[in-house]
Amino acid sequence: MNAQVKHLQNKVNNLEEELDERRAELDSEAESWKQKVQQVRDAEKIQVELVKSLRGEIGDYKTQTNSAKNRIGELEGALKETQAALEGARAEIETLRVEAAVRIFSSMSIVN
Repeated sequence: MNAQVKHLQNKVNNLEEELDERRAELDSEAESWKQKVQQVRDAEKIQVELVKSLRGEIGDYKTQTNSAKNRIGELEGALKETQAALEGARAEIETLRVEAAVRIFSSMSIVN
């Protein structure tokens, strides 16, 4: 019976040692996972900040785009006005050419 008790005590001791080893492994793994989770959280924070920054840039670009569109509209309006003025000036020049040609022709007729 003493042999059985010693055998069982040895078995208990071995199982306790194995349990302690497993606990140590689990603690190590748990710590490793905690570090991995923290790294992922840190990376996520960086990504969130990057997204916020990029959204701000997008907002700035939208504002700049709208300003550019408005400026283009203003320039197109000014171009149309300038084109209208140019057409008016061309018409006036053509009228003056016709008048000059008539005067030259009339003065030639009077001289002859």
